[in-house]
Amino acid sequence: MTCRLTSFKAEHLLAIDYAEPMALDEQQLLSLGRTHEQGLAFSAECDGRILGAAGIYRTSRQRAAVWAAFSHELLRDHALWMHRHIRHVLDDTIRVLELRRVKAMVLHSQPHYCRWIERLGFTPCLVAGEFIVYVREL
Repeated sequence: MTCRLTSFKAEHLLAIDYAEPMALDEQQLLSLGRTHEQGLAFSAECDGRILGAAGIYRTSRQRAAVWAAFSHELLRDHALWMHRHIRHVLDDTIRVLELRRVKAMVLHSQPHYCRWIERLGFTPCLVAGEFIVYVREL
């Protein structure tokens, strides 16, 4: 199976067979996707199918936030490929945009995502409801 990064489109969020249940309906996903199209975002396409997407968007001059949506298949069969590509895009974006702080929010009920975001260099800083807020200070 061949995977590649492709430009993110809002409709890609509808194509993903999510690894975790989504609390958003189709219109909410499209709205969220249109917002994410404004930042730097990519989709993981494997053999013509969208298996995930991730991106980064500025929240101020030197700050940004990251987001991601993954399918079971991407996590199960392409985790190393996914991690390497996200790591490279994240590191390059931080360097080029001269970011000093990047934030991520992860559901604390998903410890595998918590461990993964920590491997990307983020550290937990606070709990906000169902989420753990992670930051990567540079």
